Amino acid sequence: MIRREPFIVNQKVEHGDRRIPIENMIYIGDGLTDVPCFSVMAQFKGQAFGVFNPEREGSPKKAWEQLIAPRRVATMNSPRYGSKDDLGAILRAAVRQTCLRLDTRARAPLQ
Repeated sequence: MIRREPFIVNQKVEHGDRRIPIENMIYIGDGLTDVPCFSVMAQFKGQAFGVFNPEREGSPKKAWEQLIAPRRVATMNSPRYGSKDDLGAILRAAVRQTCLRLDTRARAPLQ
């Protein structure tokens, strides 16, 4: 359907009608072009994380000033997702937290 209607992804979908609620999403961005997505994640209680290139001169400082200090993201890490890398561990913890919250909600008695 999207191939025949490529702009359907831009249609407004009410919060309750979304296939995946934003509070169940994790977003990873690398700069100021991601700020609108970071804002949506914050507004609807999703989780946003930033990545930066620690080898690029000025990148850590810029990441701090533009994304961490104004609280646009929870953390900034190098884009390494392995079992011994910080971002990999943080993302696995975020997924576990989301799964536990969903499982707890599913087990709660109907009100």
